[in-house]
Amino acid sequence: MPVVHTETREEYDELMDILDKKGAKWRSKESNKAYDAWKVYENNTCIEIDDLNLISFADIEYYTEQRYTILSLNDYKKMNDIKEECEFKRGDMILVRDYISEEYDERIFLAYIE
Repeated sequence: MPVVHTETREEYDELMDILDKKGAKWRSKESNKAYDAWKVYENNTCIEIDDLNLISFADIEYYTEQRYTILSLNDYKKMNDIKEECEFKRGDMILVRDYISEEYDERIFLAYIE
């Protein structure tokens, strides 16, 4: 049963979106959007996902004391092969920045999206 620590509100919201797409619900059988666990523990919030796709939450101290393996959101996404959504679509034009010299490249590339 993975336990995911959400350090920021944005990570919590992203995890809830991922779990919603997977059909996960709170143990009370409510939609995961029906309750906002972030308000309780904020940056100490951990979400547990069981084998039945039911979720619960507690603070990070609880899961640490219980000797759970605690994953970051990025580790959870890698474990579940969840890819980042790309904001570009095929044919979009993008400007490439050279971060070493901090100058913009004069060339414009067409975005290649698989």
